[in-house]
Amino acid sequence: MTRRAALAGAALAAALALLYALDPASAGFVLCPVRAFSGLACPGCGSLRGVHDLLHGDWRAALGHNAILPMTLPLLAWLAGCWIAGRRPRVPQGLAVALLVAALVFAVARNT
Repeated sequence: MTRRAALAGAALAAALALLYALDPASAGFVLCPVRAFSGLACPGCGSLRGVHDLLHGDWRAALGHNAILPMTLPLLAWLAGCWIAGRRPRVPQGLAVALLVAALVFAVARNT
């Protein structure tokens, strides 16, 4: 294991342990900058609360905080794994465009 992979793994484990222990809904975590400046919820709003709920096994609450979070976690895990391993992820252009469109549609839908 490379030093980079070990440090990234340790940082991820520490962040998840902290997120497991502290509820972002009541611990005073920083508000999303998009929401703070515009008042609109971005596609990522609610993700910290959603990950906290997933760590506690509450899928229903996680979906309530951010409906696309559980569907994007495998992709995020793959991207993080590529980064830790020092490889450049190769996402097909069609998939990248589809994900961008889905995030924009989700952002519009949750703000209407």
